[in-house]
Amino acid sequence: MDIDCDGANRSDGKCLNDPTGQGQTAFKDRVAKFGIEDLDSNKHSYIVFGNQKYSPSFEPTRYGVPELGVAVVVCGGEFFYAVWGDTNGGTLVGEVSISLATACFGQGMTGDSGHSESDILYLVFTGNRAAANSGVDWYLLNPPDRPSVGNYWY
Repeated sequence: MDIDCDGANRSDGKCLNDPTGQGQTAFKDRVAKFGIEDLDSNKHSYIVFGNQKYSPSFEPTRYGVPELGVAVVVCGGEFFYAVWGDTNGGTLVGEVSISLATACFGQGMTGDSGHSESDILYLVFTGNRAAANSGVDWYLLNPPDRPSVGNYWY
């Protein structure tokens, strides 16, 4: 699990030491319609999925995964809800926001560290019912407040 510190407040909190943070996520324009500037890795639980511009490429939307769609991450013996909130600038997938990484593996996680064990499961959902809509409370996506998928995505 690599750490993603892109988006709003990319140099705050545990992202201070991230040398690769970018000022916006891939879906900044899409989250704006929900009244937030951009996803904030320190506050929002999101995964980085897809790498459309590289080879080999993987474009989740080709398989029915909606942008800002719901995901479940099983890590550290627990599960957490997230959204697909960014894409990767290389061929790897598996980054998560620092808030999600901290929920999974504790306070030792930073923007320049990660979790190297192969003990993480990422589940994403397909179809329009998996997409974020006006009922999403983006601040409940801050672990450990695990929102009920049935209450926030339909």
